[in-house]
Amino acid sequence: MSLLGYEGLFVKKAQHTGRQEGVALFYKQDKFNLEESKTLVIDEIATDILAEPESSKFGEVLLLAALRHKNSGTVVLTGTA
Repeated sequence: MSLLGYEGLFVKKAQHTGRQEGVALFYKQDKFNLEESKTLVIDEIATDILAEPESSKFGEVLLLAALRHKNSGTVVLTGTA
């Protein structure tokens, strides 16, 4: 993707699922600057809310990114799960 002008973020899903997968977010380097990124582990959030052992089986993550548009200065918040 870098050959096409994209920068990317990748987060692997939780280890206990046994799957080799994750989530990715790509943005055009000539259009946006990455201001900040944050990863939230759904298992941890669910455990806090549900207080049940089954909640640790989700294996999902949420990837958030704040991107600043270079021309307008507008910040765009985007995410993927």
